[in-house]
Amino acid sequence: MGNGLIEKWNRLERQYKLAFFTALLFGLFAHMYMIVNKLPNHDYVYNIHSDQFTWPLSLGRWFLQITTGVSSYFILPWVNGLLAILYASVSAALIVAVLEIKNPVPVILCSGLLVTYPSFADTIGYMFLVDGFLFAMLLVSLGVWFWHRKNDAFGIVGLAICIAPAVGCYQAYLSFAMMLILIRLILDMIENRYQNKELLKRGARALSGGVLGMALYYVSLTIMMRMNHTGFSDYMGMDRVSVPGISKLLSTLKKDTIAFAEVFIGGNSDFTAYEILNMVFAVAFLALLVGVSVRQKLYRRKLQAALTVLACLLFIPAAYVFDFLSEEVVYRYLMLYSLVLIYMLFVKLADTYLRGWLADACAVLITVIVFNFAVISNIAYLNLEYCWEQTYATAVRMQERITMLDGFDEDCHLMVTGTIRTEERGWLLDRIPYMPGVDDVNLMRNQTFIRVILMQDLGMRLEGVDSDEKERVLASSEYAEMTCWPSADSVKMIEGVIVIKLSE
Repeated sequence: MGNGLIEKWNRLERQYKLAFFTALLFGLFAHMYMIVNKLPNHDYVYNIHSDQFTWPLSLGRWFLQITTGVSSYFILPWVNGLLAILYASVSAALIVAVLEIKNPVPVILCSGLLVTYPSFADTIGYMFLVDGFLFAMLLVSLGVWFWHRKNDAFGIVGLAICIAPAVGCYQAYLSFAMMLILIRLILDMIENRYQNKELLKRGARALSGGVLGMALYYVSLTIMMRMNHTGFSDYMGMDRVSVPGISKLLSTLKKDTIAFAEVFIGGNSDFTAYEILNMVFAVAFLALLVGVSVRQKLYRRKLQAALTVLACLLFIPAAYVFDFLSEEVVYRYLMLYSLVLIYMLFVKLADTYLRGWLADACAVLITVIVFNFAVISNIAYLNLEYCWEQTYATAVRMQERITMLDGFDEDCHLMVTGTIRTEERGWLLDRIPYMPGVDDVNLMRNQTFIRVILMQDLGMRLEGVDSDEKERVLASSEYAEMTCWPSADSVKMIEGVIVIKLSE
């Protein structure tokens, strides 16, 4: 039993095995801190168990219930995290195949980049989603592999069939597919692998597969929504997607060009190793790209030279594609995973066209970048640990104050007003790029969070107040006399309601 699988594994070329195991090993080492601890963020609190259906469906994520169901819909950090790293490891092997990287060091570097890039840390902050999202990466990598290997209708269909469910997990992975295709086409043109006609056909097949995949995605989503009587949410303008006009297109392109630059040079108040390394990388990448193009005499092939420049310019709209369709989209690091492929393009070009100390210098640069990415991830996880310690300590203090109130019992209703005032953690968070998935300070921020944490983590049973109770308490003189948390008079029993006043 299983002999056929072993034979297929043995037939795999060594670079694919190396890519898989390197990504697996690097991923475990870089993210072990996160996957063996409970380090919640703001969304974690509500999703200890969630089937990821109704709300995700309203966001267009119709396939997410299936991919997150593998890990049982519970937040199980070791299971969710390990599955995510496994999916990323398979993706690494597929990307190495698409980029046709064979030498061991470049394979190791590309695998390391994929599993340490800050987008992974930002995504794993949403532990209940990370395995579903990383499966989407696997799907788009597989789809682009089909397109690359099959220069016929099978390539188009394979790309489409993979894109539809991947976008149905998380729309941002459409950018990953687009960026990987653009990079493969750039390599094709630099290497002069195809005549103009065949190259244009290759691009047309990619476009056809992408359009067909998005059509399949939309049809599937429409059917699912009608079956479940669900419409689009207004979250990030999902219900107001439209094709931009010229003016909107240009203004969005300008905004995203600035955002693209800030991803590489930081945008935080502190000047960190992240910014320094990326500046060095940007200079090295541009010099290498120009130098290789000249060496390959790309300038003599005018159409392909123009298309290469165009493909590079398309990196920005490809990475921020949904920003052009809705004015309310706010891009975050987990939505920009596609940018890691630019580093991989650098590795591929350096491996193919450089020799001697220049090649070694590039390898050292990427090695240091990979290490720094892993450090950034662990600083982010340290912040989440501080966040949970502060959150839990606040919850315990609140529980003690509540249970000491005269007349307390678990049939009382809980009312919390205002938001908690927390100390900023800039001394830590300013050392890393802005990643919303891992930047929380204290989760006990308002009534909804406080009640859930008191019930989930401390075992209390407290119902919330209805609007009539709330208005009655707010109008009382006892409430007016209350001071704000954490003063002694910030927790009171008013007319049978437990009241916590966080702020005015």
